[in-house]
Amino acid sequence: PSIATDGEGRWMAVWATRTPIGENGEDPDIVGATSGDGGMTWGTPFPVDSQGLTDREIDVEAEPRLRYGGSGTWLAVWEKRGAFA
Repeated sequence: PSIATDGEGRWMAVWATRTPIGENGEDPDIVGATSGDGGMTWGTPFPVDSQGLTDREIDVEAEPRLRYGGSGTWLAVWEKRGAFA
């Protein structure tokens, strides 16, 4: 996993998972969760990859990295290998 903060109490974490979110199947996808209280509690995981809920091909998404870009923006990057939807 990769975790970043905006320095004002909001945190975000991203990680690779095989746990289905919605109808995304069993291929690994990148998901994230946010915390608004300095990491004390976390929200429901959500897909970070815009294709995470719709890709049906077996691919591997791994090695996510996360950074806070300022002004409320976050940047996540990851490695994607295999068949692409």
